[in-house]
Amino acid sequence: MSTFANPINRESSASHRIHQNRENFSTIIPTHKNRDNFSTRIPRQRVFWLYLAMAENHGEAQKVRLLCFWESPFSQRVDIALSLKGIQYEKLPEDLPQKSPLLLASNPVYKKIPVLLHGHRAICESSIIIQYIDEAFDGHQNRLLPADAYGRATARFWADFVDKKVQESYGS
Repeated sequence: MSTFANPINRESSASHRIHQNRENFSTIIPTHKNRDNFSTRIPRQRVFWLYLAMAENHGEAQKVRLLCFWESPFSQRVDIALSLKGIQYEKLPEDLPQKSPLLLASNPVYKKIPVLLHGHRAICESSIIIQYIDEAFDGHQNRLLPADAYGRATARFWADFVDKKVQESYGS
């Protein structure tokens, strides 16, 4: 059994597991059933090399990057939160009709922006990103959410309310 098959095995790092399974990476990717009910392997060599590059880039372990689109209110929300916290980051603008392999690998579920890349970790969805920023960069200036539980719950309520209104106006 390979180390990829057991997600609970934390003895080896992600880059070690990738190097260890480089030759048979395409056999590690989950299979799907075609209409004849035969299993078909999904080749993902491109995604493999992207992850390999991210895992080998140890010098930039704490680098913060934001996959965004300038017109998106959700990207703007994360942009403002990073600025308020005083966090230096790199903006990586996305072309939404032609999504980059980095976006597709970083947010494989929704394939949408914004995505915060903190070192080798990808965090998706603007409200979740803001909570992550507030918790992960606690030593930086300005708290984004109130310190008390009721205040945080109220802030999350209004953020969710605004999210739903914005999505309605975009026709999503």
